[in-house]
Amino acid sequence: MTDIWRIRDAVADLWRTPPDDGATPSESRAFPSLVTACKSLNPRLDKGFGNLALENAVRALGAPWMSVGNVRTLPLGPDEAAQRLAAALGATRGRRIHLCPLDGADALPRWRFGTNRITKMTASELDAAASSARLLRHHDRWVFDSRAFAQVQWLVVDEDVTLDPAPSVRAVPLLGSVIGEIDGRIKPHAARLPTAVEEALFALLLRPWEDVVEYSKFDWRPFRVPWIYSVDDDIFASPAAPPDPTTLRWTEVNLSGPDGDVVDVERPDVWPLDTKALVDWPPLDDAAWDRIRVALKSSLLARPVSHFLTRAFYAEGIDEFLAHITAIEAALALPRDHDARSRPKLTNGASQGATHRLAVRIGNLLQSETAGDEFRALYRGRSNFLHGATMQDIPAAQRLGARRLARRVSAALSRHAADDAHLDRELFLASLCP
Repeated sequence: MTDIWRIRDAVADLWRTPPDDGATPSESRAFPSLVTACKSLNPRLDKGFGNLALENAVRALGAPWMSVGNVRTLPLGPDEAAQRLAAALGATRGRRIHLCPLDGADALPRWRFGTNRITKMTASELDAAASSARLLRHHDRWVFDSRAFAQVQWLVVDEDVTLDPAPSVRAVPLLGSVIGEIDGRIKPHAARLPTAVEEALFALLLRPWEDVVEYSKFDWRPFRVPWIYSVDDDIFASPAAPPDPTTLRWTEVNLSGPDGDVVDVERPDVWPLDTKALVDWPPLDDAAWDRIRVALKSSLLARPVSHFLTRAFYAEGIDEFLAHITAIEAALALPRDHDARSRPKLTNGASQGATHRLAVRIGNLLQSETAGDEFRALYRGRSNFLHGATMQDIPAAQRLGARRLARRVSAALSRHAADDAHLDRELFLASLCP
């Protein structure tokens, strides 16, 4: 008998043999036979964390005796379930969907760039994306409120991921961590977001939102992304508890029914945009995305640039201001700028300092006579704060100026890097100012 047929017979037995009420799938008397059959295809099935990976798989596949509340799905037959289980045991690649709510977003362009898209989804589409039936098989209170979330606009990032050969590691990723990753040391370029999401968000942040948000002096952001809900198609993965709609901003709207009655309903709270101005923007499409991906892999646009630009998006107050200034430094500063012994001498009585060199590079990069002076003014505010000087409030115009300058510098570097992916960062920055 082949391995796949052993798995099929074990699945059929398990499908007929529910555990006692309230028990887990592994407590069915038929479960050990399934473990044995699956280990014939992947001996690392239960390495490190018992039966959790295979329990996850049974919940994902959906044994007929598993309750899924009000979600109506037909259970898989033993043949199809065994085929999927066997494929997962040997899989090396998987798909991960990141659902990012665009909280407060006004009507946005329905951009599709690479495997990323800005969209609204129906309740049924959201149920499918979030695997709602699978969630209920893990916990009878895990409900992804697709009806409420269907009113929200989303950034959806579809990612191809490498799967660990050990299903137990896929169920508990911490098992695959190198001890050096969890001993308290700091990884300098570690992202707060999944890399695929950070790159997609970076592409969005290169657009001049501060020029089209109607109340930009209060907040230049066209939306917020308060959380990311990631869903793996890998049946061994452990799903996360779903988020609640109350984590987003809502407002009450009065609607009149056909009989004249007024009904109060909740709608997403919107931060208004000049949507007509968006029509003139070049689309964020596959061609634009390909150029950004090339730029992100170049030495010219090293990881800290996108790191600090997205960090500023999430930060508030002085931390937002500092992150934008730091994004500019990450983009255009060289280590030798602060070393008087190794940096080249500037002529014509110019200041030899790092700040002056940054300002000159900004002016030359943006081909602007005023951009360097704008940076000097912003940098004085940054230095006053960090060095403990007495300072007044930072005006809204300066806060917006920091965002605008960081965005323009990042966008200009992206264009240069996309035009020539082999540009040497040090040589390019030295060409702007030694």
